Amino acid sequence: MKNKILLPFLTLSIFLITTGNAQQKLKESYSSYFEDTREIPYLHLNKSVFFNGEEVWFQAYILEQNSKKLHPTTSNLYVSIFSSKGELKDQKLIQIKKGLGAGSILLDSTYTEPYYFLKASTRWMKNFKEDNAYVNRIQIVSNSKQIVSKEINEDDFFDFQVFPEGGHFVENTINSAGVLIKDKNGKGQRVVSGFLKNAISGDTIQAFTTNRFGAGKFTFLYEKGLEFTMEAELENGSLITKKLKSAKVKGVNLIVKNPNTRFVEITLATNEATLPELIGKTYSILIHNTKEFYKREITFSKLQKNNTLFIKNDKLFKGTNIITIFNENNTPILERMIFNHSKVLFARPVVSKLFSSKDSTLVAIQNVSDEKAFMSASFLPVSTLAKDSKVDIYGKFLLEPFVKGDIENAAYYFSDVNRKKLNELDQLLLTQGWSKYSWKDIFNATTKKVHPFENGIDFTISTDKKIRKRQSLFVYSDENRLIRQLSQQENPFTLTNSFIKKGSDIYFGLKYGDNVLKIAPSLSYSDTKLFETIPNLQLEVPEFNELSISDYKVLPRDTEQLEGFEISTKIDKPQNIARDQFMAFRVLNMDELIIPGNDLRVYIENLARQYRNSRRGLRIIVNNEINPIFNDPYDIEMLSLDNVREMRFGNDERSRILAIYTYTPQEMLKLNRITSLTKVKIPVGFESVKEYYEPNYQSYLDKNFRNYGAVSWKHSLTVNANSKLNISIPNSYQEEVLMILEGITENGGLMHFSIPIKIDKKKNP
Repeated sequence: MKNKILLPFLTLSIFLITTGNAQQKLKESYSSYFEDTREIPYLHLNKSVFFNGEEVWFQAYILEQNSKKLHPTTSNLYVSIFSSKGELKDQKLIQIKKGLGAGSILLDSTYTEPYYFLKASTRWMKNFKEDNAYVNRIQIVSNSKQIVSKEINEDDFFDFQVFPEGGHFVENTINSAGVLIKDKNGKGQRVVSGFLKNAISGDTIQAFTTNRFGAGKFTFLYEKGLEFTMEAELENGSLITKKLKSAKVKGVNLIVKNPNTRFVEITLATNEATLPELIGKTYSILIHNTKEFYKREITFSKLQKNNTLFIKNDKLFKGTNIITIFNENNTPILERMIFNHSKVLFARPVVSKLFSSKDSTLVAIQNVSDEKAFMSASFLPVSTLAKDSKVDIYGKFLLEPFVKGDIENAAYYFSDVNRKKLNELDQLLLTQGWSKYSWKDIFNATTKKVHPFENGIDFTISTDKKIRKRQSLFVYSDENRLIRQLSQQENPFTLTNSFIKKGSDIYFGLKYGDNVLKIAPSLSYSDTKLFETIPNLQLEVPEFNELSISDYKVLPRDTEQLEGFEISTKIDKPQNIARDQFMAFRVLNMDELIIPGNDLRVYIENLARQYRNSRRGLRIIVNNEINPIFNDPYDIEMLSLDNVREMRFGNDERSRILAIYTYTPQEMLKLNRITSLTKVKIPVGFESVKEYYEPNYQSYLDKNFRNYGAVSWKHSLTVNANSKLNISIPNSYQEEVLMILEGITENGGLMHFSIPIKIDKKKNP
């Protein structure tokens, strides 16, 4: 009798222990897989169609996946351009500061193909199987139209897909499925009349339609022994068919209803054949978003084939949620994605035209939020055909981190949001199937990271002559804000985490007392190239509707004005300001605080650490410019004690302040009596940020300009909370221009919208 009682008890105990271990493994595996920071880059392009001779202008935004905010520490972004054959054409290294950067690529005469592909990624991203790189196609308008002649049939031209909700159908249960129909160019096709039919009798079982992007949904009873076909009539009159995949004889299916109200309804359904095997078993429902997860459970009973949970929306995560169903063995068996809409995901500045003069128009951008906002804006002719709609900031940051497939015109679902659009978004996510994250990878991932998280580049300076005791190597670059004197202990010397500019000049000299001799050092650099490819699936180009123009060119420019990085540390102005703003502050004895020749970071970080938990905190001021050192260390990276004129420490009404004042590079040269230096042009490094210039179009009044031209481009726009920014744009002989603005706030609120701006014709000759 005791044995009979003990056996069930042991069985139950083993089951509970096994279940507990499995749940713990799930929690640990999930947390471990997503604990490392992940970067999601996005490029806002000024347009998507170009003439030869134009530049592709872009603003880079890099999101940190877990925080959903701009990445605070990433710095090296590689922007590559590929031909339609996947051949690398060019690569630029773009400096990113606080998640933002800017650059351009000149489309010179060597760009002879009609299509090219841009890709933006980092070295650290290569540690992860999921590809979050930015990829987008651009087109170069050709002077002669190439006619693509290809005989096609309906199977070639249309991709008709059916997605069982959760991943499979089950016999003798109510099943739900998504429909997605695209043409050869990947554009969705609206179904005006669609039917699910009995394949044998031809009887109609269920009608369905899709939206203009080809996505739809239907539910039906999958009766045992039946076969089904689907028929869809498209807007162009084409009739296409699809055979429905077979259903499982036994199993559990998933139906999710997301009405975008207060609840989400999740139903697990099974049939009579399966239920006896499920009685007493517990399935887990995991709702997750790569950062957090929320779990519920369902235990099957003999009375219910359908088990439904109602999840309050406040239990869901803002944005995309992945719903995964695990069986009693902790094996994922069903999955689909939903979207939980929230206003905090978005921001909407107010744009208004102030006035138009003879040549330009002044536009105001009003940030009505309580957060600082970072934006970029493209201005195109209002009838443009070059508006970049294939990839946008909404799709890249809200959807693409989760889905495997391409999203067509994601901005549609998040602009002027209503119940209809949210329902269409739910249908879209249904047609994406399971998320891009493989549970096999999550459960079996290794923590080893092969590729480093980069912060600038390193370059090493060495000389063939030994630097003697009283000698020093003088290193100077005005362009890179670099002034160093290196002692004999520092040969070779590696300057780590630097942000030297490609093509910039660095000067070297061997200093001995008051004399300076020219010296030719040997320089080496850390890797500034990233091996990149583009999968063939992403190299799709349209087979029809190639754009063409008639003998239209962008004229070459005579000059090109460059604009350096916008920096807060201004070491190129006369430094007589220390006695003004912070005259009452205590002057620090630098010789007692810092070892000569060292940089200031160790001292500043130690000082900031002292006041980190203080109510008032510490602010760093460099040449009267506020420099939040722990958010933006780059601006004092190159400072050493040798080029610091004075440091003062004190308080104001808000915080403690460390004020640093530097010599100008010219003053440093005079102080060191240096006139003889060796100039070396640096062959690698970060791209300088150019000032946008208006291309020299042949005409602003013809169809070519109206379709494919550009009026203006504004990058790196920063608008403080509840503040306004005015920007001026040229009129370019237009009566109306289209402003395409994208951006993000400090807390991750996204913005993407297009707004027409009228220009007073009477003031625009």
